[in-house]
Amino acid sequence: MSMISIVRMPFSRSAVWPDLFRQGSTTRHVFWALVLPMSVLPPAMLLLAGRYHQGFWPYVNDKPWALTAAVLFFVELLSVFFMGWLVRQVVHSFSLHDMGYSRAYTIAAVAPVPLWLSSVALAVDSFAFNTVVCAIAFCISCALIYQGIRAACSRQETVVTASATHVVIGAGLALWIILLLWVVA
Repeated sequence: MSMISIVRMPFSRSAVWPDLFRQGSTTRHVFWALVLPMSVLPPAMLLLAGRYHQGFWPYVNDKPWALTAAVLFFVELLSVFFMGWLVRQVVHSFSLHDMGYSRAYTIAAVAPVPLWLSSVALAVDSFAFNTVVCAIAFCISCALIYQGIRAACSRQETVVTASATHVVIGAGLALWIILLLWVVA
C-alpha cells in the first residue's frame, strides 16, 4: 500500500479497498489499529481548544471540557460499530451484496479518518477555518463510504450503490450533527 494509493481511496474503488477486504482483517484488529488511536484525536483537540482558545466558543467557556472529551471519545467508538452495522443492513436492503460485518466495519472504520484528522484544525483559533476544514473532511468521508461500498459489492450498479451510500451518509450526518450540537451545547 503506497501513499499514492491511499490518497486515491476516495476516488477509486480499486485503490486499497480490495487489499483491505482481501487481508481479512478482523474487527478487533481494525479497532485496535485504526479506530482506537484515531478516536483519541478529536477529544484531545477539543480539550485543547476548549481550554486554550477562549475566544473560539465564547458562549461555552465554562463547559466541563474533560467530561465532554471523555463522552465524545466513547460516543465515537460506539458510532463506528453502529455505522458498521448500518452499512451492512443498508447494503443487504438494497440487495447489493451479502456483505459480512467485517467488510462493513472496515468501511465504517476507514470513512471517518478524514473527520478525525480534521480535528487537528482545532489548534487554529478560527471558526471559519475549522468550518472549511470540517466540510472538506466530510466530503472526503462521503467519498470513502461510496467507494468502499462499491468495492465491497458484487453488483456494480452505480445508481443503486449511490442510493445505498446516501442512506448511510444521511444516518451518519444525523449522528454527527447530534454529536456536534451536544459538544457545543
